[in-house]
Amino acid sequence: MRRSTFWEARLHADGGWLDVVICNVSEHGMMLKGQQLPARGEFVEIASDVIAVVAQVRWSKGERCGLRTRERLDVGALLGPSSDEGASRREAVSTRTIIRKDSPSVIAARSRARGRRIDLWSTMGLVIVIIYMSVTTTGHVLSQPMTRISQALQAHNR
Repeated sequence: MRRSTFWEARLHADGGWLDVVICNVSEHGMMLKGQQLPARGEFVEIASDVIAVVAQVRWSKGERCGLRTRERLDVGALLGPSSDEGASRREAVSTRTIIRKDSPSVIAARSRARGRRIDLWSTMGLVIVIIYMSVTTTGHVLSQPMTRISQALQAHNR
């Protein structure tokens, strides 16, 4: 059963994030409208305030493309008791399909913040490794003359 919708969403493909409109949705897919849509066969992620799902592009023509989802979508749960946008949404519609309460911009901001934290911890780890290597190398370099001096003093005392 295919149901008409008009949901603004974000599509993530190899080229990054794109703005799209979900034109209709069925149990196993949806049709999107947007600019520079991915080619047939590509896997994409769709995120909106209503749904987050992974799908494969089955066809693409002009500004429209059709997606097939890996999991079955509960169209009734997505649309609620009526197709009114203000209608309450039910909980998750499948194991991997999540009804989103956050907007794509909030999700993107969280993702950027997570990326910055990963960058920070990676940089700190690298700095710690560099400091450790510098200290051990410096200790080794400085210990060689001291070893020679100790050996010379021991030989002189005999």
